[in-house]
Amino acid sequence: ATNNVNINWSVVNVGSTETIISVRDMQGRLVMERKASPVASSETLDVSSLNTGLYLVEIKNGDFRSTQKLQITD
Repeated sequence: ATNNVNINWSVVNVGSTETIISVRDMQGRLVMERKASPVASSETLDVSSLNTGLYLVEIKNGDFRSTQKLQITD
């Protein structure tokens, strides 16, 4: 298993507001949150502290919002 996950995104209004990356477990509990530069388009998350299972990764920047599933395995 890897300890890092690379997250990439594309935002039309780059530089408008900071990008917030949040990771929630399937019960909706926030387990990780990271703020990225407004001009960033990728971020590497250290997921070594997360238990095996399914998570939701949400990327928010201004009006832009995207949610993807993330599965952590052994």
